[in-house]
Amino acid sequence: MLNRYEAISFQGIITGGKTQPWLVLANVNGNAKPYIIKLFNQEMDYEGESVGREVMGNMLARQFNLDVPEFALIDICSVLFEQSIYNRKALDRFKSLKVKFAFGTEYLYPNLCFFYDILKSGPIKHNINFASIFAFDIMIRNTDRNFKRPNLLIHSNLAYLIDFESSFQLRKDPLEDVLVRTKTHTYYYMHVFHSLLSSCDAEKKETIFDEFINRLEAADFISLHAYIDELKNTGYVIHQHNHVINYLEAIKENRFLFSDALKSLIHE
Repeated sequence: MLNRYEAISFQGIITGGKTQPWLVLANVNGNAKPYIIKLFNQEMDYEGESVGREVMGNMLARQFNLDVPEFALIDICSVLFEQSIYNRKALDRFKSLKVKFAFGTEYLYPNLCFFYDILKSGPIKHNINFASIFAFDIMIRNTDRNFKRPNLLIHSNLAYLIDFESSFQLRKDPLEDVLVRTKTHTYYYMHVFHSLLSSCDAEKKETIFDEFINRLEAADFISLHAYIDELKNTGYVIHQHNHVINYLEAIKENRFLFSDALKSLIHE
């Protein structure tokens, strides 16, 4: 079951993000805790699909031992919270929302957005599983972890993955797309860790994705249905999750072919 917390007050709009997320204070077991909430475009059910991708991406990352901030559904329907929104643009946006819940992640402070020079720090470099992050993003078809937008926050010497709303961009035959045609897409070589992995020696490349493939074998994709059902019961409209989960199950079944496909991407 997803954690749910009530928003206490609006703290401001975070600049620089595509979705212009908000910083809010939420009541977490009686304590005020800062969360970043994302409000998505409501056209063509985009809001529900985006929240679904965020939830699935964060849940899956944990299964692959990748760090993500604590996340929850944030209840923003109270009159007290509405009265705290001092920004007119934000208030207009709030009033337009169909579902008064928002996907939120714990605000990590202090934090740094990932940049390559940060790898000069031994502890940080040691704590980042470059191969698993790359493999994970290829698996979930995440086109949004590149040099321009790495979507990695560095906090306490750990790298936290954020922003999954651009994931699971699946075509008609996604399995074939991954196992055979991945090299025809540009996003894989724009991935923030592609050049680093490509520079590894040939011997290391042969085993570099083994940890990820072992976790793939043990992954529980069926459990995602319960979380999507919970979002639907909250009021979100979500249609694509069955296609996504069937695709993930097929990747799991064909994990050794997937491993070969991953290795082919860095043997260049």
